[in-house]
Amino acid sequence: MTKKLLFYVITIFSLFSFFCVPQTVDASENTVDYSISANLPENQRAGNATYFDLTVTPGQEQELTVNIFNSSDKEQTFILEANTAVTNNNGIIDYTRPDKKQEQDSTLLYAFSDLITHDETIIVGANSNEVAIFKLNVPKASFDGMILGGFHVRQETPERTEGQINNTYSYALGVVLRENEKEVTPDLKLIDITSDLNNYRPQVSVNLQNVQPINIQELAIKANIRKKGQDKVLKSSEKQGLSMAPNSNFDFAVSWEDQGLEAGEYELELSANDQAGNDWYFEESFTITKEQAETVNKSALGLSSTEDSDDRFLYVLLGAVAVLIVLVLYFMRRQRALVLQQEMLRKQRKRKKRRKKKNENSTDK
Repeated sequence: MTKKLLFYVITIFSLFSFFCVPQTVDASENTVDYSISANLPENQRAGNATYFDLTVTPGQEQELTVNIFNSSDKEQTFILEANTAVTNNNGIIDYTRPDKKQEQDSTLLYAFSDLITHDETIIVGANSNEVAIFKLNVPKASFDGMILGGFHVRQETPERTEGQINNTYSYALGVVLRENEKEVTPDLKLIDITSDLNNYRPQVSVNLQNVQPINIQELAIKANIRKKGQDKVLKSSEKQGLSMAPNSNFDFAVSWEDQGLEAGEYELELSANDQAGNDWYFEESFTITKEQAETVNKSALGLSSTEDSDDRFLYVLLGAVAVLIVLVLYFMRRQRALVLQQEMLRKQRKRKKRRKKKNENSTDK
């Protein structure tokens, strides 16, 4: 069985399982039964923001508080997190990913999560409100631009019984820390080009990094990939409305769709711009080795290949033969029916002649 056939089988089986396996969901779990809000302090910057946008000073200590209102008729436990803002691979600023030191961007000077201390959980009674306290410790050294993070509040996952799906909901409140209004210009860098998989499809990933302590808004990116030395665009990708957190990076993907990667020399041309009028342009050569292509293609599903083309030709040939057999059987059956019909007509004519002759003989007598 080819990889493409395997892909179709898995897809069909998944759909069958989704529609045929009984699932029970508690009706109360289909609604959001709690809410949160920020208690904005005096050092909140001017504006109507519902998130924390604070002017701070070096070494400042401050308590930031968040109201958590439980509107359900039962006590609930909520998990509290303070996360550094990152850019996910969809090109969206994300406040929900717990920090891991090894994943922090190499240009990040101060991780927001390192500046906050807080309880891990908070219990809120039925139809009650509790205040979650996050203690902020601003770095003693001054900084320009912003430190960006968020408070993430989510329901503790209840125990799941067999055949039951538990839906949980979470909220994220952004937190922006600034010490001054000095303008900082974002600076986009192309760090690396690699080949990998996304949803079992090959792609080339272009790692882009915002090396400045300022976010990028309404980022538009267009990438073209060519075989080295050729003018024809082999693959392209274009996205708009992206954003990047300060001092963060993400992988911009150029999908190979249902085609396998081929080893060789390639050229990338990438242009980008944001709402502030900043423009970036990159030209970079890269190589896909035979080993890299084989590793990616081996794990991919649904690829168009020579083997799949041969399979499709075989399927078309078998289909044509089947249609031909049906047509031959149809015409043979029709021909047989015509022969039988002619035989019946011939017999009827003979019977009529015999009756006519018999009648004539009777008349002569």
